[in-house]
Amino acid sequence: MTEDPHQSNRPALDGKPRRPWIVWTSITVAVLALVYSGVWLIIAERTETLVQTWIAYWSGGPGVPGVIKHSGLKVEGFPFEIRVVLNQPHYSKIEPGRVIRARADRLSVVARVWAPARLEGTGEGAVIVEHSTGIKVTTRLTASSMTQRLDLDTSGRVHATALVALGLVAETVAGETVHPIGRAETGRFWLDLPKKDISRGEAGASPITVRGRVLLEAMRPGGTPPFGLTEPARLSATLALRGALGSTSMADLVDWRDAGGTIDVEELEVDWAPVSVQANATLALDVGLQPMGAGTAEIRGLSTIIERVEANGELQPDQASIARLMLAAFTRPASDGGAPAVQMPITVQNRDLSLGPFKLFRLPRAVW
Repeated sequence: MTEDPHQSNRPALDGKPRRPWIVWTSITVAVLALVYSGVWLIIAERTETLVQTWIAYWSGGPGVPGVIKHSGLKVEGFPFEIRVVLNQPHYSKIEPGRVIRARADRLSVVARVWAPARLEGTGEGAVIVEHSTGIKVTTRLTASSMTQRLDLDTSGRVHATALVALGLVAETVAGETVHPIGRAETGRFWLDLPKKDISRGEAGASPITVRGRVLLEAMRPGGTPPFGLTEPARLSATLALRGALGSTSMADLVDWRDAGGTIDVEELEVDWAPVSVQANATLALDVGLQPMGAGTAEIRGLSTIIERVEANGELQPDQASIARLMLAAFTRPASDGGAPAVQMPITVQNRDLSLGPFKLFRLPRAVW
């Protein structure tokens, strides 16, 4: 007798089909679901603990006299992410001569099961940071939204971070008077916090402790643009902090300065049509804790600016001719192989920003 190949699908004696694979599949799915839920709970607890630790640190940790308050904390996001939510977070730090405050409507810290070492924090609603000084002037930075990514090592230490802010507005407030500084549609900031020194540079230079990059797009000044520069600007900079800087308190700044601390502007690019600037410099603090430094700059588009200023009557024809002659004297082949550029030393001293022999403008006093 030939065996029926479909015999295994025939009903058993009790009339029920033999389908053990359904049972085993159900058991496997149940076990995987339990394992996944356990992993989610572990990472959720770890993330909540990390957030609580940060809150405790920034609320009176060693050397960090500040307070973080919020109206409630909860953990949500199962099954695809872990989300720790702070409602109405508010940070304040009060020191002699200054107050720093930051607030948002809601702050979410998100981790994902497949990438637990990367956290993403998002400030929802208007994110406002204020820095007030003893002279009753407040510098205010507002963003319509802000997202920050944190990369952690195995010990929970942050070794890299990136921040994206939209709708940036900077202004100063003195009493009832608001002075706009400028705005940018998008701001991007990156920081690398290495475990070891990235580079010691020249002999005797302090080690690099932080390296960062800034990108501001669609920038516009708060007042009337100079020289008829009505187009939005773009700024990109790569910076390296040399020397250990505990905070921006005056005592820490003095220690950092006296230990040889500097900021290397490794690359600065500004595109503000028709002008473009490429520069590098080294900055430090003088005895009054004001910025000072020196570097070099390559500038294109200045001839167009001279034409505009002359056409507006701000320069007489003979003055414009002299400006063109001086411009030609400083013009050199560009280092990037592009069109010839004006190459000049750039200096900051006694709060005066100078390009070659020309004093451009006086910087506002830095108040720490």
